[in-house]
Order: sequence, then structure tokens, then C-alpha cells
Amino acid sequence: MSIADSYIRRQVLNLRFANALMAQYKKSLNNMYVAVSRRLAEQPENQRYLAIRADLQALISNDLSELTQKMSDDMIDFAIDESEFIAEVVNANSKVALRATDEQTITSALQLNRMDITVGTSTMTMADALQTFSESQYKQILTVIGDGVLLGDTMQDIAKKVAKYSNGRPKAQVESITRTLVNYSSNQARKTFAVENRAIMDAEEWVAVLDTRTSLICAGRDGRTYPVGSGPYPPAHYNCRSVRIPVLKSDFAEVGQKTDREDFDTWLRGQSEEFQDEYFSQFPDGLEKAKLFRDGGLDIQIFRDEIGKEYTLEQLRALNPVAFVKAGLQTSPIGG
Repeated sequence: MSIADSYIRRQVLNLRFANALMAQYKKSLNNMYVAVSRRLAEQPENQRYLAIRADLQALISNDLSELTQKMSDDMIDFAIDESEFIAEVVNANSKVALRATDEQTITSALQLNRMDITVGTSTMTMADALQTFSESQYKQILTVIGDGVLLGDTMQDIAKKVAKYSNGRPKAQVESITRTLVNYSSNQARKTFAVENRAIMDAEEWVAVLDTRTSLICAGRDGRTYPVGSGPYPPAHYNCRSVRIPVLKSDFAEVGQKTDREDFDTWLRGQSEEFQDEYFSQFPDGLEKAKLFRDGGLDIQIFRDEIGKEYTLEQLRALNPVAFVKAGLQTSPIGG
């Protein structure tokens, strides 16, 4: 099996692994909410919240610290295993024998490298992402409690609200950060291996998932190649599923390495008009953008900038006026 096919198949398994981790993390987070809820429900009706606030804050802080530390440890262990897999796959498809990246290099990469996810004006490390997640959970649960106090709810009523809240937004956030960190860890393992063995590699190819949930930034990068160790690496955003796949130099490859699958743009153009409308409908002014893609001839990568920010119709009109004419969205390439 080629490197590309092996990597793509592995990505499916990694997503399943992420689901298994989610279940563990959700359970840990739920246990924290249960403990807080129980602590609140045990208080007498006339007990003031301020009397137990410090205890609750300590409980929440300690539980979140343990959870995020476990998440960090799990990602390092996973990346080390991933490195072993990568070495096996590349060795099976090349004329040389290569070693897996050592554990210290993998660990350092995960801890020091920054994700290509832009938050505000900067990117973040894995530790930053976990800290942001922890702070968000901490603030959310205290906000639920504080709102109940302001409304004059009893401790028992607040306890019920805390228990109910745990089944909503917190679980979705656990899912998002878990998928993101698993993909980050996997791609960092692949990046370190590629950099160490760049002498036998021509480039790395970005491969996105071909379905309606694929983001514009990943769709636009699909099939593009980048110098080894340079350019963007997945995850490009939270819940990103893309991978970068090494392309061996012909002198070292047993078989051709670059994927022969259609890229996202070609694939989407082969779908029905209804399917294209469905894909673009997840974005602002989706139907108009679908027409620009279909009738205006705009490539999928044109709909956003390189860091993933989607262009508005006004920005697209300024950048590609002729496409609006072709799509029947403007009578002439000049003026409004």
C-alpha cells in the first residue's frame, strides 16, 4: 500500500481513536460537574454561596488541571506511537531503512511548536490550547453558579442547573479540542519524521477529506505540495481532519507517492448543483458563492485568504469582478 493510501487510512483510525479519548475526557469532566453539583446540593437552604466559593474554586481548578495534564500526556504517547507507524509505512515504500523519530524529539515538537490556528493575532501551542480550554470550563461553571445566586435560586436549584449544563456546551468543547489535538499530534509526528529525512523527500502534500464538512481553507489547500518542514501544517482550524503526506524523491521511492485522487476543487465540480449549493450553504452568502464557483469559474481556494479567513461577497467582487459577470451576479465588471 502506498504512503498516501496508508496515511489516509490511518487518519480514519485516528479519528476513531479521538472518539475513544473523547469518551474518557467527557467522563472526567462530567465527574467534576457531579462533584460540584453534589457539593452545592449538600448545603443548607440558608447557606451563603460565599462560604463555599473558595472550596468550589479549588475543586474545579484541581480537576481541570488533572484533566488537561492527562490530555497532554495522552497526546505525547499517541504521537510516539504514530512515529513508529510512519517509519514502518515509509520504509515499506522506500529503498532505504529509516528510524522512527526519538521520543524526546517528538515530545519537544508537541510542546514547543505552534499550531497554524490563528486566535486573535497569534497562533498557539498545545499548552496554550489546553490552558484556553481549562479557563473556559472554569469560567463557565462559575458563571452558571453565579447567575443562579443573582437570581436568588436555592443551592439545590443551582446544583440542578450545574448538572444540566454539563451535558451541553462543555461536551461539545471536549469533542472539538480532542479532535484538534489528535490531529495536531499526528501531524507533528509526521512533520518531525519528514524533517529528519528530508534528504529522500521531494515535498509534502496536503490532503483534505472530501465531504461537505470540509472547511474552505482545507478544501483550497487540498492537493497542494509544500517544501518539507515549511508552510502550513494541520490542524488549520479546530476539528480539522486534514493531513500532510510525504512525497519521496523518485530515486528512493518504490512506487509513485503523490496521491492520484482528485483534489477538492475537481471533486466538488463533479458533484451535482444541489450538492455544491449544500456545501457552500454553510458559509455566509452561500448560494451566491456556489454560483461564483460553478458559473464564475472561481477556484475553491479563492474564497478565503491564506490564514483561512473567508472573504465577503464585497471582497470577492473587488478581487474577481469578471467572475460576478459570468455568474450573473453583476451586469458589468465595473461599478456596483
